[in-house]
Amino acid sequence: MRWTGVAFFEADPAAGLVPDADARRLLADLVGRPNDDRLVLNEGRFFDRQGRRLLVEEATAH
Repeated sequence: MRWTGVAFFEADPAAGLVPDADARRLLADLVGRPNDDRLVLNEGRFFDRQGRRLLVEEATAH
């Protein structure tokens, strides 16, 4: 699938390395979160295809 954006999230640096099974679980939990709330992308670093940093803003009804 062609991508139009990418998000990078940093794990807790104080936690150090985690076992692969834990890392897979944490990643699976993170992957589903933006489907429920797009603002989650602001917790990481979100970029478009041109490398521009993006922020997601909550839309308001007028």
